[in-house]
Amino acid sequence: MYIRLGLADNIRLMQPLPWDVFDETGTLLLSRNSVPTDSNQVRVLIDRGAYVEQEAFESHRYQLRPAAELALNVFEQWEHLHLRLGNLLRRFDREPDFVVRVRQLAEELMELVAKDPDACLFCAIRMDLTTYPIAHCLQVASCCGAYAQIGGWEHQNAVTLVCAALTMNCAMLILQYTLCKQAGPLSPAQQAEVRAHPQLGRDQLAALGVSDEDWLRAVAEHHETGDGKGYPHGLTEMSQQAQVLNVLDRYMALLSPRQYRDAKPANIAARELYLHSSGPLQAVVARLTKSFGLYPPGCFVRLANGDVAAVVHRGEHAGKPRVATLVSGQGIKLLNPIRRDTAAPEYTITQTVAEQTLAIQVDPARLFR
Repeated sequence: MYIRLGLADNIRLMQPLPWDVFDETGTLLLSRNSVPTDSNQVRVLIDRGAYVEQEAFESHRYQLRPAAELALNVFEQWEHLHLRLGNLLRRFDREPDFVVRVRQLAEELMELVAKDPDACLFCAIRMDLTTYPIAHCLQVASCCGAYAQIGGWEHQNAVTLVCAALTMNCAMLILQYTLCKQAGPLSPAQQAEVRAHPQLGRDQLAALGVSDEDWLRAVAEHHETGDGKGYPHGLTEMSQQAQVLNVLDRYMALLSPRQYRDAKPANIAARELYLHSSGPLQAVVARLTKSFGLYPPGCFVRLANGDVAAVVHRGEHAGKPRVATLVSGQGIKLLNPIRRDTAAPEYTITQTVAEQTLAIQVDPARLFR
């Protein structure tokens, strides 16, 4: 999405531009780091219509905020990571510091996960999917970080897994934007591109300077299945990072709606994944369910007393998380959510609830106070 610039929008003479500038047709007028030297030229540019990508504009505006305002909560930090990831992936093949910036994002995401894994899972499951190709990578990366942190992985191995998740689809981002709006089946050419993207992505990342073989291997193998039936090479052995990336990629895809189907409830998605996996992948699904629960943070559920609630924290048992009631059993929308522990018989989960049926605005920051 693009926004039109005004004279006050951070175009400074003799200072490098913080973003690319386009005309209304999307043609590049000035590249990032160009230095405007003529005030009349700038005025003419603005008058004729100058546009920048909204995510790039918002990201730069964030960087200009006074230090006192930068103590963001997890949800604000998440949104900022989303903006920065979008900026990076859309120009990944033109970014000279690509590898460094991906690792920085991965480290920051792991810091968020360490701070509050439940809030990060909530962000991943409830994420706005308007920009699905970017959002999905961040969803999966967050879940990978939580999976690794809960499982006690060494930090560097966890960061490598998150880097792979952030970049796993760099070779098919444009196609993904098309597929998001496509209700019919893939064409033969689209199928070929999908099957080729893991290896092509691996090769592109290597060309950009990624030298971490575990990172490259995870990207190349994230659609293999370990039984010879995956793609692109039909491998019977996969790296540990590739196994986790495969499962969490499919898990988050099932939880996300499509043109041709609604999102799957998390407990149904986990069961389907388990039934359609084998060997090491099935073991990853089992650990996923144990780590995140059958109803991970971000799910909406109905309780035995009739309440409708949002899951906010994992519980000691996979099927008994802690929740915040949003609507009472009498249908009253609550201004202040009420905490419930579904381990108690009267608050047992009876079913999942689709978000679109709630007709209420959910402020995650209020749920996690």
